[in-house]
Amino acid sequence: MAQEPWNFLANPPIEGAYSKEEVYRELIHSAKAYFVCYGPALALSKCREKPNGKTVHPEDCVGHAHSVFNCYQQVRKVPEKCQEVFSKVENCLTNHGKCEDFMKDYVRCEHPAYKVFESYH
Repeated sequence: MAQEPWNFLANPPIEGAYSKEEVYRELIHSAKAYFVCYGPALALSKCREKPNGKTVHPEDCVGHAHSVFNCYQQVRKVPEKCQEVFSKVENCLTNHGKCEDFMKDYVRCEHPAYKVFESYH
């Protein structure tokens, strides 16, 4: 009997295929989250390392895992001041343009989640 593959996504699976717009939005959010959520993600990664050959107890890392999840969920909410540049990135991706500069502008746009998780930075 074949087992179902693990679902590593933070969200429950969506019925049917993802639309291009959904894929583009998640790509943009992931790029932003890489910088905003770097601190919590690094703390989770370090927590999961085996210290001096000892075993890691997953329950010791739950707080960090929650922080990474919460940070990513906050990053998915585009603040008003970043909405215009977010739309430029999304439109650029939709039109298969060169989007690196737009993406950099969006990543640089200050997100409120950064302040929430700045104790990790």
